[in-house]
Amino acid sequence: MKERNYLMSNIKAFLIFTVVFGHFLELNGSNEAIDFIKIYIYLFHMPAFIFISGYFSKDPGKCQKKAFCSYFIPFLFMTFIYCFFYPFLTGGSITFRLVNPVFAAWYVLTIFFYKVFLKYILKIKYILPISIVCSLVAGIFEFIGKDFSLSRVIAFLPIFLLGYYCTPEMIERMRKVKKRVPAAILILIGIGLFVFNHFFQISYKVTLQAEPYHDIGIGNVEGMVIRFITLSLALVFIITFLMLFSDKQNKLTYIGDNTMAVYALHGIVYVYCKHQGVFDNFTTLTGIIVALLATIPVVFILSYPKVNQIYMKGINLFVNLENKKLYGKKKHVEEKTA
Repeated sequence: MKERNYLMSNIKAFLIFTVVFGHFLELNGSNEAIDFIKIYIYLFHMPAFIFISGYFSKDPGKCQKKAFCSYFIPFLFMTFIYCFFYPFLTGGSITFRLVNPVFAAWYVLTIFFYKVFLKYILKIKYILPISIVCSLVAGIFEFIGKDFSLSRVIAFLPIFLLGYYCTPEMIERMRKVKKRVPAAILILIGIGLFVFNHFFQISYKVTLQAEPYHDIGIGNVEGMVIRFITLSLALVFIITFLMLFSDKQNKLTYIGDNTMAVYALHGIVYVYCKHQGVFDNFTTLTGIIVALLATIPVVFILSYPKVNQIYMKGINLFVNLENKKLYGKKKHVEEKTA
């Protein structure tokens, strides 16, 4: 039996909290304090998920075979759920779109592309430095944007590859460093980022890697420098998490095993809160506290094993329908995503 990787599960449990918290923070509007928190957590949460996905992609052939059921079907499911519930909760019209991924579905589509093409990408000599250059240059071109999540697919590829090339032995060496070192690094990054943001008022959009540099109001050279810095900081965060988090099972480890259900379904709560203006009248501090307090039950409820089972039944329904259409047979999703 394959040994469970509790370290990655514990990291993922933390990451999904920051994903939901960050989205709730967006409903509080924009000011210096909120923007600082968003920039800080957006620097690492999705890059860390992408790194972990790369880490668990050591068998590219197997990844390619499972990519459709494990990632593209969840992408369709998330799109369907969001496009159905959004007009239901807001009274708007149903608009089903695939080219420009809805809400957070970009991540699942991005991982799908990585899994499908990894075995071919790895055949390219010096692919890691090439991917870094492509990541930086991609922001120059205006046609590389949100459609098919292309900007993020290219921008985050170095992070995915670093996850792929990372080995358990490397992690073991990292974990020999005393815990206070990564903790101090996280604090120093936070202080430096707070001071920098206070004087220069940077947009959290620079951490999303979702749009060309021109669309977020920065020049090409400035954009490449900022993207290099943000991706480098993301890697620093990831390394500190690998050093800092426990590799033992605890009471919250199960959340890390069920992150996909949380990721896919919390958008329903987000849309409801946004439409109802739940966060509209709070002061900055109160809004942050309410966002944090709202995050906790949402994550705990949506990561509950029974809820995850319902989510997986929904995914398998899509898989079965697709397989009946294409092959006349059933096939269940076996791989846990995210």
